[in-house]
Amino acid sequence: MLYKTKGIALSYIKFKETSIIAKIFTEEFGMQTYIQNGVRSAKAKPKMAFFQPLTLLDMVVYHKTGQEIHRISEVKCSTPYQTLQTDVKKITVASFLTEILSKCVHDGDSNSELFSFLCSSFVHFDKQTVDFQNFHVHFLFELTNYLGFHPQSFDELKTQLATYRNGWLPILQDDSLKFICVSLIEGMNNIAINANYRRLLIDILLDFYQAHVANFGEIKSLKVLREL
Repeated sequence: MLYKTKGIALSYIKFKETSIIAKIFTEEFGMQTYIQNGVRSAKAKPKMAFFQPLTLLDMVVYHKTGQEIHRISEVKCSTPYQTLQTDVKKITVASFLTEILSKCVHDGDSNSELFSFLCSSFVHFDKQTVDFQNFHVHFLFELTNYLGFHPQSFDELKTQLATYRNGWLPILQDDSLKFICVSLIEGMNNIAINANYRRLLIDILLDFYQAHVANFGEIKSLKVLREL
């Protein structure tokens, strides 16, 4: 049966000579897997650009409950980006966030509030031309609200990190780091974070995600992100 839904492209793998199998987080059905035939040919409609990480889509899809792989009838970009898929730094951040989302959002988990948050966040990121180097730090803190494990206080964050991995307690005693963490937990997204604290916060957040997301594993894109 055909359904209309919005979607966010996350990743794809090549399939046969000209096709792909794509992971797309949809508004109606949550995370789903779609096969798109012929998309890698020179005359393909739709184009491969529609399946680049974090592309916002309008889709008409064939969907059957219980089926693992679905098909796309129609697809188009709903909100074209201006910088997110051309700026090298933003592309690297997008790859990092795509990997995080692929590990945290599971097949069939429909969540309209999460979908709305992701869309608005990526549109905002695309529009930022300066001072966007901390976007992914703020994003990871905010994302925990929608995944069900947002820390309610700095003490909760500290306790859970200390339980998960030894060595965090002395680091978390740093007054500046504590101030930044408290501000982020409380949703204050306009605070300045330098490069050293940004790296430390990413490590803290990834450990926090490790403690709450089953089979979270290694984030392979982190090494490239570190090089920016």
